[in-house]
Amino acid sequence: MIPMPLKDQYLKLKKKHKALPEWNWLSENFRIKHEDDTLLLESVRASVAEKIDNIARGIVEPLLSGNENFCCFFERKFISKEEKDELFEIYKKLQALMWKSNNLQVSFSENSAVLWLKEVHDVWKKVSPRLQEITKKVSHGWENYKKSEVETAYHG
Repeated sequence: MIPMPLKDQYLKLKKKHKALPEWNWLSENFRIKHEDDTLLLESVRASVAEKIDNIARGIVEPLLSGNENFCCFFERKFISKEEKDELFEIYKKLQALMWKSNNLQVSFSENSAVLWLKEVHDVWKKVSPRLQEITKKVSHGWENYKKSEVETAYHG
């Protein structure tokens, strides 16, 4: 028997759980990976959580923390204190989602996964545009960076 395509499996679940985000939104925003021996919603949760974690740790944390990678020394200067404060609020939301995902890893339930995915959808729609603006600003900062003639100390 040929397995049902992933989208069709998800749409079947969406009929049962109206609160689930649309498949197209999920597939556009998160790379969904699924293994046949895993519940589909668990695979979706894991895929979504992986991207949220990558963004929190790979984009937001370096701009906020004292993580002294060479690039961070410069990039923190590309954004304002207000933007850092805003990023911290976004970081808090992402971390809260991650810990709720961790809870689902400990004790999975279909209904809880549906509610978590709905919350991800709601949060993502609010934070994604601002994250895009800030990442573009940091990219622009690098494109326009002029190296100072004064030697800058790096203690990483």
